[in-house]
Amino acid sequence: MSDDQTNPLESKEFQILKVMKLVLTDVVKDTATQPGLKHPLSDRTIEGIRQCLKLISARERELKAAIAKNALLVGSANAQR
Repeated sequence: MSDDQTNPLESKEFQILKVMKLVLTDVVKDTATQPGLKHPLSDRTIEGIRQCLKLISARERELKAAIAKNALLVGSANAQR
């Protein structure tokens, strides 16, 4: 059994989501401007980052819910033995 199957929180998908979330939030932090100054990123880019972060968070919740459901199923199967 591979590591991806034994711990889904270490799967490639979860790792990609985690890194993308970090990179996008770093971009936001690194390009933050003082009040009154024009932001270097376009409104479209800012909205795209927001949408990406929302999708990443939604997928992370789905993965965690699937992990919890799987743990319940495994626990229930083990209890029936």
